[in-house]
Amino acid sequence: MMKVCAISLFVSISIYSQNNITYEIVKLSRNVNSEYYEMSPYITPDGKKLFFVREDHPENTFYGKVKNSQDVWYSTMQENGEWSVAKHLGYPFNTGYCNNIIAQTSDGNMRYIKDYYESGEYAGNGFSYCVLKKDGWSDPKGIKIPKYDDMCRGNLVTNTMSFSNNILLMSFSEKEGRGPLDIYVSFYQKGKWTVPKKLPFCTDRYDESSAFLSADNVTLYYSSDMPGGYGSNDIYMIRRLD
Repeated sequence: MMKVCAISLFVSISIYSQNNITYEIVKLSRNVNSEYYEMSPYITPDGKKLFFVREDHPENTFYGKVKNSQDVWYSTMQENGEWSVAKHLGYPFNTGYCNNIIAQTSDGNMRYIKDYYESGEYAGNGFSYCVLKKDGWSDPKGIKIPKYDDMCRGNLVTNTMSFSNNILLMSFSEKEGRGPLDIYVSFYQKGKWTVPKKLPFCTDRYDESSAFLSADNVTLYYSSDMPGGYGSNDIYMIRRLD
């Protein structure tokens, strides 16, 4: 396993691996970064659009109505290689108090979002998708993940989906409150999603979260606060051997 120091799309640092490879991460411009809290970046498979969450901005749907409202914003890669000035994504992707884009299909016609919706209304924790039609995006439609509601009981959740859109990675705790986060995987098979299964390297004592699966569906990056790192949380890489 290779462990690296730290990583963030919005922080300018260098990352060192045990192989002495140096990665330089460049802070994005004020077109994306602002005086508000930006988090949860997601870049589309073609690399042309960046979605992220911006907290408590006056343009957020529930700004002033709820504390720490989180809406999805987006920026587009321009011909000069710079990201455009970020814009609020709007409906139907900013329907709830805390919104997030999990994934987009390679053809750009479907987007997966945080939370479970029925008839366009919030119906609990989980996941939903929106489809691009001739007249715009459809209302969110819930994705049924067997036993997810019973398993996910903690206060914090992070989610991501593979580029192939058939592997869903979730970080949550099966204990109420702020229990340790573990990474679970669900596969889309025969038209249904499987029961989430905890990945075997999870420690049960420390947080494993913020998973990212590379396009090869083999290399997985994740964050953990396990002992032996450089800081409170470090980025780890692991590969499937099967």
